[in-house]
Amino acid sequence: MIKKEIKVKIEERDIFNYVFAPGELRQEIFEYISNNRAQFAEEINLLNDVKNLQEIDDPKLTELAKLKLKEISSRINIIKLHKQKIKKDYNRNRVVTLAADSMELKKKIITETFMDTDSRYLLKLLVTDKLTKLFLFANDNTPIENLKLTLYPSGKSYKISDSSKPLEIYEEIIADSATIETFTP
Repeated sequence: MIKKEIKVKIEERDIFNYVFAPGELRQEIFEYISNNRAQFAEEINLLNDVKNLQEIDDPKLTELAKLKLKEISSRINIIKLHKQKIKKDYNRNRVVTLAADSMELKKKIITETFMDTDSRYLLKLLVTDKLTKLFLFANDNTPIENLKLTLYPSGKSYKISDSSKPLEIYEEIIADSATIETFTP
């Protein structure tokens, strides 16, 4: 019998949830961390110490635990992106201007736009029946590196190491909102 090894990308937030909110983790991430505890021992032990300090009925220790948690969570930045409604471009006769000569497109293409409330980030989804391309832009035009993008309502997360190229996902994705999660060391 051949044992198939599955590689899973684990992030700081996953280890945090493993200790404090295991029910929020996808099953394969929970199992991967459980089966590879030695690899994450230092982080898990630190977070378990903080968790244990919270459970002690000593105000000084409880306050220390709260400060440690605040320090850890302050390094995680979650930005919510909301779907934007785009106005259609009408010509003088109130007819929709089409990009093609035909009134009917052969391929179904959907574009969705998402922005945060401060207009710092723009996410553009280009969706076809077999491929979704995710484009992420910062308002200062700098590349965004090492972040986690989660789309809702599916809850699927994607690791983006560099936003200078679109992320290609070989399936049709429908989203109502999204979050960007960054971690400051």
